[in-house]
Amino acid sequence: MSAMQLKVYESRWAVPMVSLVVTGMLVLFYSVVSGATTAGELRRQAIAARSSVILQCNALPSWNDSKACLKGLGATVSAHEPTLIAAK
Repeated sequence: MSAMQLKVYESRWAVPMVSLVVTGMLVLFYSVVSGATTAGELRRQAIAARSSVILQCNALPSWNDSKACLKGLGATVSAHEPTLIAAK
């Protein structure tokens, strides 16, 4: 080894660069987790809203009205599925 070769831990830029890389990775990790949490919450809200509308469609008194309502949602219409009546 020659005297001109520096080891990484002897360089004056090594610690700041490693700190910057670690900080960047933490910020990226936070961004990914935050985005996934937001997406999951939006998905949960969409599923809850769709379930609520399907229950309202199933609560309609006429089978034809219920079928038309569900068809408008793109939900599957099953003759074997019991109709749920929502109580207020």
